[in-house]
Amino acid sequence: MNAHQIGWCDEAEKGLDIAARSPEEMESIKANVKAGKAQLWQMQGTQKDTYLVTRVERPPHGERVLVLVVCQGSDADLIIPWCMHLAEDSGIKRLRAHIERDGLVRKFERFGWTKKETVIAHGW
Repeated sequence: MNAHQIGWCDEAEKGLDIAARSPEEMESIKANVKAGKAQLWQMQGTQKDTYLVTRVERPPHGERVLVLVVCQGSDADLIIPWCMHLAEDSGIKRLRAHIERDGLVRKFERFGWTKKETVIAHGW
């Protein structure tokens, strides 16, 4: 699998729109990529071209964290280890992803990830 960082494009927006939770979240993701606060990756060598958005958080006290913001596609078994290598190559030891699907949680767990929190909501 190959991946390269790209600028925001309509193709990526169409693909990521399904994975984003709302139009407002999609606009926030788009704005962060355009402002350089997040990175848009085009993954090739998956079932179809896949788009992934990441960002690096720098907490005031602590290590940098690579956050997997949103991903379009169904090749988690390829994308998860790629993200882990990206973090390692960047000297980042911590990674985080917010996931809503239990099946996807299990895929991350197979790569050594640990569930850290559960979010519940009312009236959404």
